[in-house]
Amino acid sequence: EDRLQIALLGLLNAVDRFDPDRGVSFSTFAWATIVGELKRFHRNSGWAAHVPRSLQELHLRTSAAVEHLTIELGRSPTLLEIAALTGDDVEAVVEGVELNGARHAASLDSPAGEDGDSPRDIAVEAGFAHVDTKMHVAALLALLPARSREILRLRFVEDMSQSQIASRLGLSQMHISRLLTQALQTLRASGLADPAVLN
Repeated sequence: EDRLQIALLGLLNAVDRFDPDRGVSFSTFAWATIVGELKRFHRNSGWAAHVPRSLQELHLRTSAAVEHLTIELGRSPTLLEIAALTGDDVEAVVEGVELNGARHAASLDSPAGEDGDSPRDIAVEAGFAHVDTKMHVAALLALLPARSREILRLRFVEDMSQSQIASRLGLSQMHISRLLTQALQTLRASGLADPAVLN
């Protein structure tokens, strides 16, 4: 019924926009307009939440890259490998992968888990814990000089080796190792330090 209504809407749009001077028959023009409306309907209704088209395309690119690399490498690809294949930056790849959750929503009537928590409750609690951890790490990193923060970012976010970081920053690997050790010691020794976050 929904598809029929969308098709009729496409037909009305075709009637409004049809120009006989273009030399195309009405049936051809109407067919293309109706198919376009149906494709747009399926694209938009295929997601549990409204997602802009650019993000839908990002998700499709990322998913295709993950599938291709998994077959080629025989293992799950890293974010950097996916980014290299798609041409997107790592943050965009993370967003594209996470968009998979927007395709399907959990039912409000879904049964509770074995421990009495529904999947929604577990997801919400895990989300809050993640936010707390991010805020805690941000507060810890604010204690460090900018160069130490950059070294930590390159090591733990970009997953670069100490020699790669040394090459990037124009320092020796030994100096990078010393700065990295000092930064981690500072974080561990701070009153805010939480071993669960830093280990």
